[in-house]
Amino acid sequence: MHFYTMNWSKKGVKNIIFDLGEVITDIHFEETKAAFEKLTGGDVSELYETKMHTELFEKLETAEISPEYFLEQLQKYFGKNATTNQVKDAWNIMIGETPWKRLEFVNDLRPKYKTFILSNTNPIHIDYLNIALKEKYNIENLNPFFDKVYYSHDLGFRKPNAEIYLKVLEKEGLLAAETLFIDDRLDNIEAAAKLGIQTFHLVDKGDLFGIK
Repeated sequence: MHFYTMNWSKKGVKNIIFDLGEVITDIHFEETKAAFEKLTGGDVSELYETKMHTELFEKLETAEISPEYFLEQLQKYFGKNATTNQVKDAWNIMIGETPWKRLEFVNDLRPKYKTFILSNTNPIHIDYLNIALKEKYNIENLNPFFDKVYYSHDLGFRKPNAEIYLKVLEKEGLLAAETLFIDDRLDNIEAAAKLGIQTFHLVDKGDLFGIK
């Protein structure tokens, strides 16, 4: 097994909060980077490394800027090499498959646990994901598989900010000690653990099925 855990006890868990990317839905960051490089014809490392662009991504995920403004700013970066629609397509290409077996697995947990999603994401990606779910599975979104779905752009905070975890606990009336949080990022795991939430650091996606 390839996972990192902090005080996780099946006996005490009544609620499970799942991250979305790389836990429920596959994410391919390298495909978006490659698509951006195709638009520019060169390296786009500074797009990810400069403070301005990092803040641009984070502000989109906390609804401090609109999707339209985000795409316009990226399009300015690419200049005449790309249209806004091309930038949007490149941005969305990182959203990979949502395997049905993961959705079935989560759904099977619901008689025993309350289940939730808590994800750093943005309206552009969620709209794209929902279209993909409709086309592949004829479902509108992920809502039927969870008691509640929480996205950072709806809550106004991003993981690992403590406020986003506290908001979900408060809104749902959950006790931290009775709640398991599953994420692929260690910084998000550590932040949740500091609040007394039980945690499971998912490194190998196959280990997800071991929590049952």
